[in-house]
Amino acid sequence: MPVKDDRKVVHIGSNTIGSRKRADTSRQTPDEDSFKASPNSIAVIATPYSLQTLTQVVQESSILGQCIEAMIVNTASSGYMVVPTDPTKSIEDVDLLELETLTSFIRYANPNQGLTTVNELLKSDYETYGYSFREIIRARNGKVSNIRYAPAYNLRILSSSEGYVEVVKKVERGGVRSTVREHILFRRFVQELSSVGSNNVQLSNGRSRVYFKEFGDPRKMDYRNGRYETDQYTVETKYVATEILHERQKSPDAYGIPKWTAALPAILGTRESEEVNLDYFENNTVPPAMLTVSGGRLTQKSFESLQLLLSEPGQAKDRAHQMILVEAISESNGLEEDGNVTIKLEKLTDIRQSDGLFDKYETSAQSKVRSIFRLPPIVIGLDSGNYANANTSLHVAETQVFQPDRRRHDDFWNMNIVNHQDGLNLKSVKLQSLSMSVTESSEVIKSLATLNISGAVTPRKAVIVSRDLLGIDLAKYPEKDEEGYEDWMDQPLALSTRSTTENLPETSDRPSESSPEEKVKIQEETGNTPDPENSDK
Repeated sequence: MPVKDDRKVVHIGSNTIGSRKRADTSRQTPDEDSFKASPNSIAVIATPYSLQTLTQVVQESSILGQCIEAMIVNTASSGYMVVPTDPTKSIEDVDLLELETLTSFIRYANPNQGLTTVNELLKSDYETYGYSFREIIRARNGKVSNIRYAPAYNLRILSSSEGYVEVVKKVERGGVRSTVREHILFRRFVQELSSVGSNNVQLSNGRSRVYFKEFGDPRKMDYRNGRYETDQYTVETKYVATEILHERQKSPDAYGIPKWTAALPAILGTRESEEVNLDYFENNTVPPAMLTVSGGRLTQKSFESLQLLLSEPGQAKDRAHQMILVEAISESNGLEEDGNVTIKLEKLTDIRQSDGLFDKYETSAQSKVRSIFRLPPIVIGLDSGNYANANTSLHVAETQVFQPDRRRHDDFWNMNIVNHQDGLNLKSVKLQSLSMSVTESSEVIKSLATLNISGAVTPRKAVIVSRDLLGIDLAKYPEKDEEGYEDWMDQPLALSTRSTTENLPETSDRPSESSPEEKVKIQEETGNTPDPENSDK
């Protein structure tokens, strides 16, 4: 019997509607990272790197942010489509209810965000910190109702201390679903926050914590203290913890290590070199010229003015074009000796840097970071040379980097949520990321022309290609059995064009056979009257 669904949209930070406590509500409270030493210490597993440091490195790097953004845009921002789990079937053959269910999750993963937006946030954490967290929220009937992004910055893993739990799963082998029993060690997760929200339990130090259980853990857990339900301890429905699904990059660590840490010396070195260049411009380390005085001395006023110019605080660019008047008086040993004062201005531009320091070092360091992500220059805004190089670079990046990465994350979504028995438990459909088009419009048109000669292009296929690859907004043809459908819409263009030409009315461009009277009239008008002898013949 279907369960009546009278749910309403719940805003972030609220888990009540009127006076009724919600079950399918996020337990998160957004806050900064607050895991500090406190008397309420818990068995928190430390992250392999300081997350504050990783965040600062990404923010201050002149190359790392672009690489992470390129991975997000090309792998997580393209959106999703629903496809059959069986590759031999079409989308028309899948279960209609499952199709609508998955389509609704793509549009609204939660009341505030679509699945693409959630995936972009997850991908940002995945590339920045090496892992990401999804919060899985269930309705009172136990079904997944919302999927939210959980910030990796303020969420931690607790050490396992509860032992293994037996879990019964259904797996398909050779077309037959069989039951498998596994013993799994589930983890708990915790947020420690400096502010106290409606979902949090306050500690003696003024902070608060929220606990989560791992996705798929069949036990009930209290989100206020992390305790599991037992015969002696009952967890009320309004205090049931939500679940966390952890995705991490390959590493021996419990969390995951970002791939770019291998290039950390180059990233930090580039930042230092840029700060050296900044200091050079701010302080004008090498002056443009040197003033020398021989046979005399500067007047007291000139000396003070020169000293003020060289020592006063301020940006060197503010003093770049200032002028100063210098006066000098001679020094002689007697009245009869003439003083001879010489003031020389010697240029030092030859020993000044004409360009920034460490230019080759910075270029080499950027190449190292790009090689870690396997990204060509064009996708992060750098010059790629000519058109042929740029086009080849995009093709290689799509086939060797972006497409495999999208497939890997699609498998994670499908295996753990979409088709998992503890997730949406859909059997006939799954998610598939939309691919980025790296083919030029001219190449697409040439390919269509070639395929059309062999009879492989129909009007319907031409419209689909024009909409998806060329971005031309053409009206879609009606499907078969729909109003307005005609057979030529699904016939090769060559046959459709021939059939249309054969049915055209006769025009001046296609003259018909003239009658004898019309032939005589034409001959008289043109003066081409036939010779009588020839006519008798």
